[in-house]
Amino acid sequence: MENLQDQVNEILKDESINRQVRIDTVEKQFAVDETSSAIVYKLIGDLCYPDDAWYSSEYYAKAIEIWESQGLETIDLAEICERAAKSFVAIAGFEEAEELFLKALNIKEKLLGEGHSSLATLYNEIGVLR
Repeated sequence: MENLQDQVNEILKDESINRQVRIDTVEKQFAVDETSSAIVYKLIGDLCYPDDAWYSSEYYAKAIEIWESQGLETIDLAEICERAAKSFVAIAGFEEAEELFLKALNIKEKLLGEGHSSLATLYNEIGVLR
């Protein structure tokens, strides 16, 4: 998986090429199955955020949809939910953001335990939205 991320990041970070061309290239070349597609969409979301939060939120949503369709509740999924939520905050999609922050919180509570220190940021993000 690291190799895929490295290959995708190498193309996505090549600023000598138009951003949309980079995105189209990695989608065609690397998004060949559900797992690789989820990784590619997450990396595209990372590329677009924070400069184009609307676009990043779309790609993060695609990655989340794939991971959820596979029944996966992982720290990676929680982190993508957090990133997507921040994208939605940036475009004033506060309801979507809260839903995603809560999803991330739920996953992390299950995996790390309710008292884990990494949950503090999520509690804060949710508190700000309320």
